[in-house]
Amino acid sequence: MAIFYFNAQAISRSSGKNACRAAAYNARTKIVDEKTQKSYDYSDRTDLAHSLVMTPQIADRTFKIDRATLWNLVEAGEKRPDAQLARSLVLALPTEIDNQAKWLLTQKFVRDNFTSQGMIADVNIHDINSHNPHVHILLTMRDINEVAPSGEIMFGLKNRTWNDKKLLEQQKESWANSVNYYLELAQVPDRIDHRTPTDRVPQIHIGTTAWEMEQRGIQTERGDLHRQIAKINRNIELLRKAAVDTQQSLEIELRLEVERREAAQREEEKYKALRERIERLKTTLTTNPAEQIAQPVKQQATAQGQPLDDLVSPAVEKVSSPPSMDREIYVPTRLEIVNWYHQTNSDRDREEIAALGQQLKDTYMAQASMQGQPVPAKLPNDYKSDKVTISITDKQRFNERKEQTPLGKFIAGCKEVVIHYETDKNLTTKPSFEIDQTIKSLEKIAKEDPINRIGIERLNRTLKDFASENRVGTGKLSKLIVELEKVRDNPEQYRDSLQERLNREVNANYHQKNAQTEQQSRPKKSRGFER
Repeated sequence: MAIFYFNAQAISRSSGKNACRAAAYNARTKIVDEKTQKSYDYSDRTDLAHSLVMTPQIADRTFKIDRATLWNLVEAGEKRPDAQLARSLVLALPTEIDNQAKWLLTQKFVRDNFTSQGMIADVNIHDINSHNPHVHILLTMRDINEVAPSGEIMFGLKNRTWNDKKLLEQQKESWANSVNYYLELAQVPDRIDHRTPTDRVPQIHIGTTAWEMEQRGIQTERGDLHRQIAKINRNIELLRKAAVDTQQSLEIELRLEVERREAAQREEEKYKALRERIERLKTTLTTNPAEQIAQPVKQQATAQGQPLDDLVSPAVEKVSSPPSMDREIYVPTRLEIVNWYHQTNSDRDREEIAALGQQLKDTYMAQASMQGQPVPAKLPNDYKSDKVTISITDKQRFNERKEQTPLGKFIAGCKEVVIHYETDKNLTTKPSFEIDQTIKSLEKIAKEDPINRIGIERLNRTLKDFASENRVGTGKLSKLIVELEKVRDNPEQYRDSLQERLNREVNANYHQKNAQTEQQSRPKKSRGFER
């Protein structure tokens, strides 16, 4: 698991430290402090993987400097006994990426944050193949005034802006972003965060000595504390995930409850509008139209003082005749309501028909509940209820809509094709423009009318045969159109049986005609193969 470790501290004489000694330890090499003539040798260590002194650009040109020369210049340039000599960083490298990516990650981070600011960085990577790969970065603290042609560096004043805590936070964030970028390139799901966690216990650093003892099976106090903190953090993480899951579950339940209430409110408004419409229809049906016309006339005559007997006119006599067809009541069955729904493209008509179907279903369920009978999943086709009524005019309007549906228009076009070929026999051997256009529009019509898609696809095959090789005559084409009209007028009843009928009628001729051809083209089997 990738971890974030970023340790920054100053190499100061007041704490007994030496820049040459720190550089020799990081680089696993030997450096002699020319000021004190003391030698620091760590060349016996074998855990060094990469080592490089990275320099900034001065006057638009780069330069190189030896590690021993650099840190002897730093030691010679500081006169105070408590002077700060360098800044030391120790960063943990992710074990999830390969060694080359670790080195590229380190160089990019140093260039972006240190050498670009004018610092010289002494970079060394240790334990690259172990469980604890890390990088040591030793940084200079003074500005570079001049670089002589011989390579000698003239340091200036110390740059106090490099000690700013905000700059340190920016460097931590940059390191976290760089590590996460390389983890993403390696397709590793883990990520690190430079921010101090507020819901976790900070972990401690075990150290090399304690870790080696732990590897030999010897428990240490720092190892025990490290494991205890890790267990506490795991429990905190489990509690946090449980809290997040609970909050998400509550949000989902709340959203579903809101949706249920909104749906119930919409249904209530729909049924309310339907009840108001039924009440208006009942009021219209129980009102005498002759009285409606004569009432304003009577009121005007009473206001003018005229006798009411003289107001009877032929117009009023005509209105008082028996109710017309549009005022008669019709009770539809469940199958008729379904057919009307599929035969119309008008959104207003579909909403009205769907409301009638829902009212019929509610009536059926209420009746079954009162009688203590189980409610089936589907109502009988012939079921009707006096509570669901429409006018004769509405019935005629619904029935006439079937001619305007895509299937209705398609059937009308096919009829025109049949009439055209029956009147002019000479054109039957050639594909006509009308048939080609009809075949091209079949796919679009099938998408718009999915309930009759099977029938349309079968008729499409018949039309193609008729247009290309004249295998099917106009008589059989007319018969298929009649079957398709049955599907259009009653889709739910004929939808299942249409596929078998069209399969027999369309494919019978093709299979009969090609049976002998396939048998003749098939190679004969030898006797040995048959046995």
